[in-house]
Amino acid sequence: MSNMGFILLMSDVDGIVYMILGLFFILTISYGIGCLGRKRKIGFGWAFFISLFLNPLIGLIVVLCSKEKRMDDWQESDSGIDEAVMHREGNIKWEEISKVMRDGKNPSGTQEAIEAHKISHSETYESLYMELLDKCNPKNFMEPYDKKKVDAAILIYNDLSRIDKTNEKHIRVIRDRATLELGIKVSTDRLYNELIDYCNPQNFLTAVPFQADLLQAANHFYAEVRANKNDIHELERLSSLIYASKVISLFYEKRRIKEEEERRIKEEDLKEREAAADRAMWILAFLVPIIIVVVALVIMIFE
Repeated sequence: MSNMGFILLMSDVDGIVYMILGLFFILTISYGIGCLGRKRKIGFGWAFFISLFLNPLIGLIVVLCSKEKRMDDWQESDSGIDEAVMHREGNIKWEEISKVMRDGKNPSGTQEAIEAHKISHSETYESLYMELLDKCNPKNFMEPYDKKKVDAAILIYNDLSRIDKTNEKHIRVIRDRATLELGIKVSTDRLYNELIDYCNPQNFLTAVPFQADLLQAANHFYAEVRANKNDIHELERLSSLIYASKVISLFYEKRRIKEEEERRIKEEDLKEREAAADRAMWILAFLVPIIIVVVALVIMIFE
């Protein structure tokens, strides 16, 4: 009789062991799915509990269907844009230019290429360099054909491809040369909008404490920029004065530091909450099997 009881007890123990192992396996799988869900909008908690209480497969499907979490949409890299533009499809073929200069007419296919790549001079360019690179391309002077301008454009375009793209002084020299030799008109929209946004008095109305000198400086430059909207040289002169203004630059520097601090605090808070969630899940994963074993043993004792 005692042997029979021992056998029954051992069979119950085996069942409990298998149950614990199965539960541990499900918890492990659910935790892994929860970690996967942390990088998505569903989050760790929902992914974990859906996998635990419904089915790991269902949890995985829900997580994969959830959109990825995007913490910061700022920081877009612009590296490589200049090179891509310079070597984009449809750039001028120098052998075709040479043939045009010799024959005085367009070779086969050149006219179609020119029509396909005509420039919209009303667009706002991201930089003066990019605007010159677009407007000084020799292909722009092939129809109607102008040998003198094509020659000048070849030299200017070559200089543009060799200079430092951040050397504003050199770029402006080439700009003046292109304006004189090619007759192009450089847009003021980019610089005008940049300066208007930078020194708009509305940006400084919420400054604490109230700064009359800051508002007066901003208002003065704002009026000057608006009055010279179509004068690129005057806008460039104002640009150097505006960015040299200590009172305005100090305001933006303080705001930048404050925004970075707020972003840092937000990121640290998020990491802390995620760490707390991880700790809670590990504690739960540790305690649940123990609780199940204890409950099972209590039931066995009192049966």
